Amino acid sequence: MLRLIVAALLLGAGSALAAPATTLRRSDGTAAELALGGQPAILFYEDRESHDWNQPLKDALFARGRAHGRLDRVRVIAVANIAAYDFFPAREIAMRYVARLEGKVGVPILLDVDGVLTRPPWNLPADGAAVVVLDGTGKRVLERRGRLSPEDVAATLGTRERLVADGAP
Repeated sequence: MLRLIVAALLLGAGSALAAPATTLRRSDGTAAELALGGQPAILFYEDRESHDWNQPLKDALFARGRAHGRLDRVRVIAVANIAAYDFFPAREIAMRYVARLEGKVGVPILLDVDGVLTRPPWNLPADGAAVVVLDGTGKRVLERRGRLSPEDVAATLGTRERLVADGAP
């Protein structure tokens, strides 16, 4: 699970439009702006059932970043889709679970409590997982949904490497 979150914070076809300002929540319930831009980013958007689907990508991202000394060259943004738990007491239980997980892995996990990333302009899946690679300006350059095939993993890693090598803004 630690590698999943770390990889999620380091790193499918996507829209070339810049991602808009989006407000999510932290595990303590406070608002958190989904800050994009400045450097390439990989956003992992996962619900409870899919958090381990793309572990091969997360493991590869972490291993490559560590091997090449590039863990700080790409932001990994982990977002937990907890919209299905937006009722009492499930919401509070889900938020506490994520807070404990953050404490274990030492990585912030943002919460999509009301499904904002499933609506335009993001349009990410309400169920399952999505991986979105953004360039340094916040534009989507690759998006994949569901369980990634080996080809999807390779495409995602290749896009990440290209953005880092290009010093993409």
